Amino acid sequence: MSSGRRWPGILAFFLLAACGSGDGEFSIRQKGTAYPVELAPARGRIREYRAGFSTDYGFSVIFPLARFNPTGQRGFVLFFGPTEIRPGMEYALEGDDPPHPLGLEYHPAGGHRVTEGKILAYSTRRAGGSLQVRFDRLEPRIGGRVKGVISRAVLVGYYEGYDTAEREEPRRKMTLTIANFPFDTVFELSPFAP
Repeated sequence: MSSGRRWPGILAFFLLAACGSGDGEFSIRQKGTAYPVELAPARGRIREYRAGFSTDYGFSVIFPLARFNPTGQRGFVLFFGPTEIRPGMEYALEGDDPPHPLGLEYHPAGGHRVTEGKILAYSTRRAGGSLQVRFDRLEPRIGGRVKGVISRAVLVGYYEGYDTAEREEPRRKMTLTIANFPFDTVFELSPFAP
């Protein structure tokens, strides 16, 4: 997966749909209808955060958009703290739960309010959001494998400031619902500086 080859996005989309958990068909829906999205292969990322004499690590699985994504930062991101995860267990969280180092976010290619400096994003960590995920394999190191399935997720839309922490609710509630979203990749060090 880290060879640098890029599969055509539509092929990656159908591969993801074909290799579901066996519990149902992969789907992304918005307002009850199919939400078309073309994804490139998943990538495992480890990011270093340095503060003084200590270093922390952030772990994520990135499902980048196959098109209109020059930086590779648009798409779905499953983030987690590996010390809190046990392979084989199913984790179910609600957006209103106390802070937990597990969540799913989505940054689409469009829908932003660029003239206002606001970017559209979706997250399971917002009120009304939820995440149900299972990790079947987790080796938290560079070159280690991470495999599992997002059984179900509800991501709630909001706008965030391009260069600020300001967040704004949309006029009408926006949600994406995901079902049976498999992942299987290896970790590499994030190319982005901490």
